[in-house]
Amino acid sequence: MKQVACLLIVGFALFFGGAAFAQDSTSDADRYVRIVLNDGSIKEGRFLDMTEDVVVLDMPMLGATRFPKHLIQYMQDLEDYRGPSSERRAYSENPQASRYFFAPSGIQLKANEGYFQSNIGLNSVNYGLNDGLTVGAVLSFLGGGGAFKVGTQVGEKTHISAGGIGFTDYYGLLDEPLGLAFINVTRGTERKNITLNLGLANRDDDRLFYRGYEQQADGYYRPTERANGTSRPFIVNVSGMTPIGDARWLLTENYFIVNRVEVGEYGNVPQGDDMWSASVPSTVQEGVHWEPGAANIMSLGIRTLNRRTGWLWDYGLVGVFDGGNGFAAPWFSFTLAF
Repeated sequence: MKQVACLLIVGFALFFGGAAFAQDSTSDADRYVRIVLNDGSIKEGRFLDMTEDVVVLDMPMLGATRFPKHLIQYMQDLEDYRGPSSERRAYSENPQASRYFFAPSGIQLKANEGYFQSNIGLNSVNYGLNDGLTVGAVLSFLGGGGAFKVGTQVGEKTHISAGGIGFTDYYGLLDEPLGLAFINVTRGTERKNITLNLGLANRDDDRLFYRGYEQQADGYYRPTERANGTSRPFIVNVSGMTPIGDARWLLTENYFIVNRVEVGEYGNVPQGDDMWSASVPSTVQEGVHWEPGAANIMSLGIRTLNRRTGWLWDYGLVGVFDGGNGFAAPWFSFTLAF
């Protein structure tokens, strides 16, 4: 399970549009736009004119209104305009709905959207090649790797995706690169949703199992039979988010891990393999078994968007539980879209 722990630490964050303006200053009687100001407020109306310094809208009850460009965060055209929106603040949608703290959701980045995420020890970049394919790279002090995710929307409030992440270290501490393949389904909107994520990690072909322990004269126990085996971690992840303010979300991300273990035929212990023990260990029989993973992980935290700078901050508390033992650790990361 070392590989799973590394993957969860190494791990797979914000859509923030910079100010964007049309390049001409022509008037269009049928063009309606939405302006988002730096304070997050929304202004909508018929586009009248734009100069080097201002954008001019014809707004209901206000008439021609001038907005200095240095106060505008971005401007977008409105299709099928039917009057002013009831939303008075921007960011009504989650600016980073494609992931939670680390786990991916079924919601994809749009084409040409990307983000940089860091928690100092781990840095990653993800980019939407198109609406259905996201690729990414990760770099840390220990090593580096890459990731991808393909997905689509299959219902009004249902998204599905699948993908994988791989990681290798710089120092040769790992016998082979780590890998995790996943598939998930997300139910809800970009603002409020829940995701069920199923994953399979690398198979470990180097597991050894012993039985037939005999007590020696010094009080220790020595096995008489050994079997080769394999194990593959199976990961169930349940994550969710819900808004608790105009630019703040409550996040939870939880992992439940079990191992599929396959034990081969037992035979005599090879010469020189002395797996001594101070007590009689439990014996795993031949065949396929399911055993608890190294740990289960639960987390709860907050996502906050700084409207002025565009940085997204995730911070929370992570609990790691291994049988009757456990510990808690803080989590934080910061993200900027491009």
